[in-house]
Amino acid sequence: HLQELPSNLESLTLHDKFNNPLPQLPDTLKHLYLHMQYNHVLPEPLPVHLETLYMGALYSHSLDNLPQGLLKLTVVGQIDMNTIYELKTPLDNLPNTIITLDIICKYNHSLDMLPDSIEILIIRTNNCRITKLPANLKGLQINRNHPDYDVLKENFPNIKDKFC
Repeated sequence: HLQELPSNLESLTLHDKFNNPLPQLPDTLKHLYLHMQYNHVLPEPLPVHLETLYMGALYSHSLDNLPQGLLKLTVVGQIDMNTIYELKTPLDNLPNTIITLDIICKYNHSLDMLPDSIEILIIRTNNCRITKLPANLKGLQINRNHPDYDVLKENFPNIKDKFC
């Protein structure tokens, strides 16, 4: 158990051996890395200066209260080529400050409600739906086998060179 964290902490990485509730996080925290199986409610409010959140697909609680300063969200659920977990929590109410969204897990929801602030979108799964891209998108990585690949490429030719 973590009882108290240093008040000047800027980065916190929790490995797979740690799966307990977190204490209140210091306001100075900028980067929070949770292992894939971490599934405790995050303490609220999250630090306003939090810029990076790396979390696992097995997190099953609401993500509606992410801080307005968050710049990068990565959700990972792939252990190896044969084991990929699904994020069941919708990503439909993300802060309008996120610049990079990286989804490395199964995700059976639509991504059409993403904030327009997203400039880099990386979708490493074939099972989410996306037909509307964020207005400020500059880079998109999506698998050619994704069911929306042809529609996206046809409807958004200005980013055709960003497809992988």
